[in-house]
Amino acid sequence: MLQLDLTLQRKLFAIKLQIELPLGRIYGLFGPSAAGKSSILSAIAGFETQAKGRIALGNRIFLDTNALAYRYLPPWQREIGFVEQKANLFPHLTVRENIQLGLKTKWSSWHEDLIDRLQLRTYLHVKPEFLSGGLAQRVALARAFSRKPRLLLLDEPLSALDWETRTMLQNEILVLLHEIDCTTLLVTHQLSEAQKLCDQIAVIDRGRLLQMGSPQDLMDTPHTPRVAQLLGYKHFLQMSELPPPHNSIAIHPDRVVLGSYPDQGICLHGTAGAIALQDGQRRIAITLSGNGEVIDVLLSPLETIIPGQQVTLTVIHPPSFAS
Repeated sequence: MLQLDLTLQRKLFAIKLQIELPLGRIYGLFGPSAAGKSSILSAIAGFETQAKGRIALGNRIFLDTNALAYRYLPPWQREIGFVEQKANLFPHLTVRENIQLGLKTKWSSWHEDLIDRLQLRTYLHVKPEFLSGGLAQRVALARAFSRKPRLLLLDEPLSALDWETRTMLQNEILVLLHEIDCTTLLVTHQLSEAQKLCDQIAVIDRGRLLQMGSPQDLMDTPHTPRVAQLLGYKHFLQMSELPPPHNSIAIHPDRVVLGSYPDQGICLHGTAGAIALQDGQRRIAITLSGNGEVIDVLLSPLETIIPGQQVTLTVIHPPSFAS
């Protein structure tokens, strides 16, 4: 079990997190920028000297300020993997030397395969100054994975990469994490990345855990309007037809379809507006009757809508809230 009972003061708020995580799974810390996510990883790694509380991985105690005898394990003794947004490679060492530095296990065919899978074979004798940002980040990932740590902390390691490289590395990371069977905490503000890589996602805002669950559970049942907003729900409509005390629903653009399907959700009426491309997909703006709210709806390749046309749309099982 990874035990976190953490208090850490930041400039604008205090991080207060109390959670126990079963080992061997991939956890995402998702939330807006400056929510405290990176500080949580930094505290687990041992770099936050003002952190208070208790942090333990199994029977290894990293920090315990509540005990009669203060306990603090320095970062180099925690034996965890930590990859940040910057690669932080040693400039005087080659790629191979950076990967092998501090390795306690014997170099094996698995390590050679790791180099090939991260496409680093050509650069093994190159020093970091001659690497692109994407290549340097691949080296940092290879260094972390090569140690097969019990705990791996990933602090937005792919944020600066182009889409193609990012997607490739996401796929490789997912396979590697299952291979080495470690517990992983991934910090990201990209919801799609958290949903793709993580078994469980913790929604963090201003240092607080708002909700935790599987990617599907979070999307289906956000507990509060703020969680719904962070998960991409764009519209909140007042609805008098809901059972008390709920009086509003949240609408996600990807959970709305054209047509009337009352057994699948709530049906609304509106007027079709402009059609625009977004990530290669057509979306149409629908102005709702009554309140004038404008909702973007994804169109299938077979659907044809004319601007000005009156349409019915169905919001698929929307979460509801009490104001």
